[in-house]
Amino acid sequence: MSELTASLPPKPPPHPAARLQDFPDRLSPVLVKELRQGMRTYFFSITFILLQAVMLFTVFVGATNPSGTSQTVTGIFWFFAYATLGVALPLRGFSSLSSEIKGDTMELIRMTRMGSWGLTFGKWAALTSQMLLFAIGLLPYILIRYYLGGVEVIDELRLFGILVFQSAVTTAFVVGMSTFRSVLLRLGIMVGLPFAIYLVMLVVKVSRMASSFTAPGSTTTSTGISFSPDDLADWRLLLASGAFSTYFFLDFGASRLAAEAVNFATRKRLLTVAYIGLMLLMPLTGIPAGACLFYALLGMVYASLDCLTEAPVITSEIMRPFHGVLRPAAFLLSPGWHTGIFFVPLLAGLVVLFKITHFASVIMTEQIWTFSFAFLGTITLPSLIIHLFFHQRSSLTGHFGTYVLIQIALFALTLIAFIFASALGQTEKALLFLPLPSVILVGFVEDAARATPLLPVVMAQVGLAVLVPALRAVPLYRAMNRAARGTQTGDHQSDLISPHVGDVNL
Repeated sequence: MSELTASLPPKPPPHPAARLQDFPDRLSPVLVKELRQGMRTYFFSITFILLQAVMLFTVFVGATNPSGTSQTVTGIFWFFAYATLGVALPLRGFSSLSSEIKGDTMELIRMTRMGSWGLTFGKWAALTSQMLLFAIGLLPYILIRYYLGGVEVIDELRLFGILVFQSAVTTAFVVGMSTFRSVLLRLGIMVGLPFAIYLVMLVVKVSRMASSFTAPGSTTTSTGISFSPDDLADWRLLLASGAFSTYFFLDFGASRLAAEAVNFATRKRLLTVAYIGLMLLMPLTGIPAGACLFYALLGMVYASLDCLTEAPVITSEIMRPFHGVLRPAAFLLSPGWHTGIFFVPLLAGLVVLFKITHFASVIMTEQIWTFSFAFLGTITLPSLIIHLFFHQRSSLTGHFGTYVLIQIALFALTLIAFIFASALGQTEKALLFLPLPSVILVGFVEDAARATPLLPVVMAQVGLAVLVPALRAVPLYRAMNRAARGTQTGDHQSDLISPHVGDVNL
């Protein structure tokens, strides 16, 4: 039998085309699994076929009447392209990570080399790869519409590239937020994100805020902080902000899945500082400073939402890098809300440095300081409310959901206040009866906060938002010092995962 086996000719290598029947072994197992499962679903098949049918119909309509339906065909094309690539496909990741948590598979995943980051990245890469298949399927219709006339192919391709890039970033956001078990919380985040973006746009909007940014006595309405949609679409800004947002959201999701002793916070916070520093330098390349300020503030909102709600974990291993002269850096970069309350003002200081550097001709008046502190207070006020009324339950755990719900409630309260105040024609009284930071921000946009001296109010709110959590966190700071000493003595009994620390009251 062995002689017969030895006499057989060697098996020929597989044909190169046969390798295309399956994914190569060097790909991530999560990516391969998600691609196989995702491309076999009815949603993927039916959506792809329907999209192709709609595109064929638009091309047919454009070919039969090329002169009278050009704008209609273009509108239909972009509506379905955005609805599919920008909305429907990213939302497929709505439960991508929470399903792993509910299936109790995280313990097995943590035992492998892949880890939480590999799982999160694999989920995002699979969804993005499927989105790219849809995008490739749409490209021929752009070229066909160009040959039919009435279309600038370069502009169309540029807008299509922005849509694909936006879809990848949106997918990262959805995947990162899918770590939360609560469906209502995930829906609240999806609804709350546009409010956060709108909040940032309030800061840099100039058309109705010009007088608050100009120097005293100036009659000009141009402050140099304005920007146009074309400025926001600069490819350098899109590339930098998109890469930062994608990595940050994926890291956010991975940090919620990882074991408690794994430190993701230091990397995320250093990345945020580097990103804002990059936005600080970008105006030197000719990019409008207002657009850079928009993206810098958006990054500040992302990081603040994360570090103000992060669960404190204090171990000797986490404190090991912060020894000697680096010990103070632990109060800014180690994981937990108890250090986030100091990191957020640091980011705010970088934004003020941005203003001083690129808008030196604009004097920092009392109105500008009021507006700046109101923006910072809008971010930190939910944290103050949490540590005043929910501290017993959330001192040693993350309170992201509570923060989001409080922030949505404050925005709703602001909207209701201004609806009634506008109906009565007394917008300024809304600031006096409800001096919340978000109300003051909207008051500036509505030209109602210029004559009202509210700077002491917002400064007091920001001060309390830092002071109250800091006093609550005194036991955590002591635990940090014990863990730092434990790195030198080898005593790890000082590691903090102790529920009794949260019983400290003011």
